[in-house]
Order: sequence, then structure tokens, then C-alpha cells
Amino acid sequence: MISQVADQTDKIIDLCKEHHVKVLEIVGSAVTGDFHPSMEEEIEFLVDFHPNPNPNRSLLKIYFKLERELSSLLDCSVGLIMWNAKGFENPYFRERIEQTRTRLYAS
Repeated sequence: MISQVADQTDKIIDLCKEHHVKVLEIVGSAVTGDFHPSMEEEIEFLVDFHPNPNPNRSLLKIYFKLERELSSLLDCSVGLIMWNAKGFENPYFRERIEQTRTRLYAS
């Protein structure tokens, strides 16, 4: 895992708690060491949320706020992939995720 994420683990955990994250895992090149911020790559996270306790805040708003705050914290682009995203139907995508997923947070 890249130091950019490892150095901010405590703050990432705080964001997860604030945004009702059930599980957050880092995936892709940020895990394998092939991450190149100079190439404007995203740090990709796999995320699953607890049921939304606040009916006045949509899951979409929570999702985008978490994405913005992670991006700001890590000072680079961040991509959030939902556990139930359609991409998981693709066996090649699922295999790529399974090979690199590293858990950062679970509640």
C-alpha cells in the first residue's frame, strides 16, 4: 500500500465512522505499488455503507462527500467503487479487485 494512504489511516478511519461506512478497502495500483500520481491516477477504494440513519441525507450525498474528503486528505483523485456496482458482474473486473483488495476499515 502506498505511504500516501498508510500515513493517513487514522484520519481515513475517522472519515469512515463519520460517513457510516461499513467496509472500506483499497484496491488496484495503490496496493500493488504500480501507482503513479504523476500520471493522474486515482486511488481506488471499494466501499460498503451501513443503512443510512439520516433520511434527510441521501446515500448519494454521503458517497460524494466521502469521495471529496478522501481526495482532499490524500491530495489526489479518489475513486469509490460500491460493493453492489454493476461492474462486479464482470468476472475480469471482479478478479482484478479480488487480487488487490486490502481492508482499511470495517465496523
